[in-house]
Amino acid sequence: EGLIITKDGDPTSDPEEFYSGGALLPFGGHKGYCMSLLIEILGGALSGNHPSMNSSYSRGNGAVLTVINPEFFTGLNEFAEDVKEASQLIKQSPAANPNSPVLLPGEVENAQRAKNKNSIEISTAIWQSIQELATKVAKP
Repeated sequence: EGLIITKDGDPTSDPEEFYSGGALLPFGGHKGYCMSLLIEILGGALSGNHPSMNSSYSRGNGAVLTVINPEFFTGLNEFAEDVKEASQLIKQSPAANPNSPVLLPGEVENAQRAKNKNSIEISTAIWQSIQELATKVAKP
């Protein structure tokens, strides 16, 4: 509940309603809505792909890259120190689940990348499906 609405705007928990013209609701209530709208306008209008609600929208996602030079504002060293301190304080926050520490964006991906440095684990089921597909493709 609270993630999808039907094409008529009614709440639903059925994912098929999304694919039948429904919509995803923004997380974070009105603030999430405002952030989503900002991203839609920037990504759609500035990229030339047009916002998805506009009649000129073509498909796909528009992209906008924002580059900020900390030297222009506070200076690189002060910025780096602020980010370092904030990161440390966030990491020291008590976790809701003691078995799952508080993570920063990118930590899961960096850990997986390090784990896969020399090899990639593939489940037996996926490996079998790859082999089956290879067998089908190899047959004339």
